[in-house]
Amino acid sequence: MKKIFPFIFGFLLLTLPISGATTYNLPGSLPDGRTYNNIGVMGELFIDLNVTLVNTASYPKFVVVNPRYDFTVYRGDNSEFLKNSRVSGEGIAGFISRVTLNETTNEFVGFWIMPYETVVVNLKITSNASYNLELSDYTGPCGDIGRIKKVDYENGSISFLKINVEDQTVLPIVCGEIYPKLLNSPRIFTIRNMFPFIGGSIRVLKYDAKVTLKLTNVPNYFNTDKFGWTFVTVAQPVIFLDGEVTRYSPNYTMMYSEYLKYIQDYRAIKQTVHTAKGPNPLASSGNLFKLTNKLISGTPLKPSPMVHNSEIPKLDFPVWIVLFRDSVEISYSVVSK
Repeated sequence: MKKIFPFIFGFLLLTLPISGATTYNLPGSLPDGRTYNNIGVMGELFIDLNVTLVNTASYPKFVVVNPRYDFTVYRGDNSEFLKNSRVSGEGIAGFISRVTLNETTNEFVGFWIMPYETVVVNLKITSNASYNLELSDYTGPCGDIGRIKKVDYENGSISFLKINVEDQTVLPIVCGEIYPKLLNSPRIFTIRNMFPFIGGSIRVLKYDAKVTLKLTNVPNYFNTDKFGWTFVTVAQPVIFLDGEVTRYSPNYTMMYSEYLKYIQDYRAIKQTVHTAKGPNPLASSGNLFKLTNKLISGTPLKPSPMVHNSEIPKLDFPVWIVLFRDSVEISYSVVSK
């Protein structure tokens, strides 16, 4: 359902006080490596994917899984699984002999699929190893002049703010107004680049997935003393060309084509806006979200074929205009056509 006017929503999450001194540089990163942009917004993607596979060959196959995903094979007592952690870089596995292949030089994690067997596999990117979505920085009307660059907290309360005042001029007195800038471009996926073995003896019969995008205002979220709200626009982070999207939660504000017109009106721009093509959706590699080129064992992964831009049709996609203080989540479901 399209909405002509922006639906702006906020989500206030109370957090416990953090003791001691904490400093946030904008932009920056957390100790575990997650990064955030120059207005302190961090984007994380979570995915919960169920896929049904069939092995049409007369011999067993071992399917290698990107270790960024927790996976469970629904077969027998569901004891074939692997769970991992961003912090330690280690995995916890069940039924070791079935989820690893450790003969001579074969040191991979994954699962076996028997001759003519059909099996359902659940793959998840969870909060233990979420995908850090790269968000663009926010450029103000006067560049970085007046932007907060550093926030110091002492026992959960703001003790110091560093604001960029490097400009040597005294004019202009004000620098225009803030508008909800789009921070990301969608990534494009198909069954072929998610599961590059299609065309061989292992086939994908169907899949369904839930994708969740979490935006966090980092300095606010981790401390009790708040210094402001965040007003931005985000796009649907992942587009499945061969999937059907259902159950947007919350419903999107508008389509990207409508957003361009809305921003032109919001900023009272009279001249023609030469941005009709919008951001180019990002083509993805075969490893869903370009996560890592190594397995937990340290063995490099060979890159899978890329989806070329020539194969990607011009798309119009949902966007959300959000006003939030601590964090907000956007989710949607996808089923194979």
